[in-house]
Amino acid sequence: MKELSIFTIPDDVSDEYSVYVGNIDSDKIIKIIETKTPKADKVCIICDDNISSLYFNSLRDELVADNKEDFQGFYFDIAQRLFENSFEVIICTLPHGDENKSLENSQYILSLLEENDFTRDDLIISIGGGMIGDISGFSASIYKRGINVIHLPTTLLSMIDSCIGGKTAINFGNSKNSVGTFYNPCHVAVSPIFLETLPEKELLSGLGEAVKYSIIEKFYMVQSSHESFDQFEMEDSIFNVIRKLLCKKIAHSDVVNLIYRCLRIKKFFVEKDPFDLSIRKFLNLGHTIGHCIETLSDYEVPHGKAVLMGISHMLKVSLKGNLISENFASRYFDLINTIGISGNFQYSVSQIRSQICKDKKVSNGEISLILPCEACGVQEVAISLDNVHEFLSV
Repeated sequence: MKELSIFTIPDDVSDEYSVYVGNIDSDKIIKIIETKTPKADKVCIICDDNISSLYFNSLRDELVADNKEDFQGFYFDIAQRLFENSFEVIICTLPHGDENKSLENSQYILSLLEENDFTRDDLIISIGGGMIGDISGFSASIYKRGINVIHLPTTLLSMIDSCIGGKTAINFGNSKNSVGTFYNPCHVAVSPIFLETLPEKELLSGLGEAVKYSIIEKFYMVQSSHESFDQFEMEDSIFNVIRKLLCKKIAHSDVVNLIYRCLRIKKFFVEKDPFDLSIRKFLNLGHTIGHCIETLSDYEVPHGKAVLMGISHMLKVSLKGNLISENFASRYFDLINTIGISGNFQYSVSQIRSQICKDKKVSNGEISLILPCEACGVQEVAISLDNVHEFLSV
């Protein structure tokens, strides 16, 4: 078991939450709930229909002690244990897919909480991928100005990235994550064993964020330890763990290490810049173009795949600008191709530019973009919206 503590206000140890990475049983979850939310007597479990069909089956508003034969698995065991410990348990099931990270579904969550008399002392548990974590965190942040939330991520993407950092969001209009808040969970529990049942396309999608962290890892290592770092030579670097994962030569301990290394990097940026005003922007590598592709595809292109397409284009821009060598670019293009992602856009440059103009990072007629840099990991550039077309045409 590995553990991280995330300080939500820099240097303020009184305001923090813990992240567990490793095999976690229902007894541990119950103990966490009782410790972190001692006044809670109601729990709303939010999941999507995939998780619900696997673990909660026909469960409705209330668990009944004698119906356990209808259910199976770890998550049902959590719900059953909550019931046995006198918690009132509500299951909120949403349709899967990022297109359902909507205002309407957030309103549905809020209505359930209100109808069942949840107070600020009570608890939301999100069980699912990034979409469920985002909409659960957003709804928790605005219900009575803040209710407790614990995240149990079930996908690689949510385990290595979106489960921490406090960003919550829903999609609105034709923009991804355009309505949101900063709101931290009281705990995060990451159990990699659930990746064993994750569909391969979801696993590969999660590698999009992992590739991002493999590029940023050099910046993190230099800044945090002031040591030189070569992601291609270091055996347990994120880059090389991804390669082993793709070759099926990876042990459970390697998966735990991959998740932990990614979360450790994000912790570094989040604690230094909790509200995404400066250094945390580096975590947007590949995301500006990626979000455009997601939106234009009506979320048919999953987040991780879209981010990889964005990273691929940023590598081309960095190569043209002499920020990276041919060797550096070639290694990453090979890795991305092995994952099965093409760096070619499915949409016109004008379509992507139109989406970029709606991006929340636009300021004073410019968009902030993050480029891979071989010398220092990543660097930020500001591009005029008038010049975005040229930038996208590389």
